[in-house]
Amino acid sequence: MALVACQLNSYTNTFRTKVVRCTQNLPEHGSRNEGSGGYLIQLEDTILFPEGGGQPSDHGKIGEAMVTDVFRRANGDVLHNTNIQLEEGSTVEVTVDWNRRWDHMQQHTGQHLISAIAKARFQWATTSWQLGAEQCTIDFSAKEISSAELQELEELVNKEIKAGRSVEMKVVTDMDKVPESVRSRGVPTGLTSLRLIEIAGVDVNTCCGTHVDCIAELQMVKFVGMEKNRGLMRVAFLAGNRVSAAVSTWSAREKELNKLLKTNPNEHIDAIKRTSSESSSLQKEKKGLLKELAVFIGRDLAQQPDRLKVLHREDASNEFFVTVVQTTKATQPDALFFFTMGSLKGEGQFWLMGDEAWVNRAGKEVSQLLHSKGGGKGGQYQGKGSLKDYSKVLQFLQSSLE
Repeated sequence: MALVACQLNSYTNTFRTKVVRCTQNLPEHGSRNEGSGGYLIQLEDTILFPEGGGQPSDHGKIGEAMVTDVFRRANGDVLHNTNIQLEEGSTVEVTVDWNRRWDHMQQHTGQHLISAIAKARFQWATTSWQLGAEQCTIDFSAKEISSAELQELEELVNKEIKAGRSVEMKVVTDMDKVPESVRSRGVPTGLTSLRLIEIAGVDVNTCCGTHVDCIAELQMVKFVGMEKNRGLMRVAFLAGNRVSAAVSTWSAREKELNKLLKTNPNEHIDAIKRTSSESSSLQKEKKGLLKELAVFIGRDLAQQPDRLKVLHREDASNEFFVTVVQTTKATQPDALFFFTMGSLKGEGQFWLMGDEAWVNRAGKEVSQLLHSKGGGKGGQYQGKGSLKDYSKVLQFLQSSLE
């Protein structure tokens, strides 16, 4: 498959070329990238990278047209998804969203370096990787990775970055000259050329993506997460400008925590543990008080002569209402209940409990009055809707018992 200009020089950010074809982006084209609207532009050549190899596509402009996606069709054609139509045969200037390109170059070269050192030092093979919008992930063929091992890998990677090794793109046209280290990983048959990315003295690998020319341009790599994933170990990392951006975010977050916790950073964990413990104690105390309140309300309702017991609360739990019902029925077994929760001026929930035949009849009518969806069985009916006609519901329920 022919290389495009960005694969020959990742640092080119402006380029003049011609529009070969411009068509509407219609669903019937069949590609997962197609059918999202706008136009599909094919150029004689392009410096906008088409999605592939775990790397998202570039963004940029073709003339005045904004490019939000670039991809290859199975036949090798590179298509650019734009917001406006361009004239076929016209000469245009292509510009790259450089911040996005540079970020992708740093992350992708970072992945190559991490994977190479992980394989050499720990024999962890990279099975896949993903360049995400916020962080990148690599899946390693390891059942377990300790924190100490991950820390060692990070130190080794950053040591290589400081060494400032060159990164070179090569195109091999004589397949017999493909390095054995590359062939051993598997090379598709029938190829007439192969694009390689070589980090001097560290790694040679097939790749279609954009890369920096020197690993010192990565600045630094930082691992930010690790988890098991389908029998593999998934490691998350940041490289280059993402590390400095993350440090700025972490620093701002730390300052806010200093204010909220009224402690210095070294005491944050203890302060959070203390606050969490106090919160748990308060929640437990609150639960006990609510149960006492529910019992008190249940006893009060049981003393009222009306068979229908009505209760509204802005905020309550099912457990609260169940305690009220149990307490009331201990004294008045045939009691009927209409409970509501939420705002009487807006949305809320309702519960009907008691005699099954009455609940089934009344439940459907209450649902209609409150414009709600509801249902139930076994002497219980509940639903969600507007409580604005609460007074009409009370009138109906009272009349249903006459």
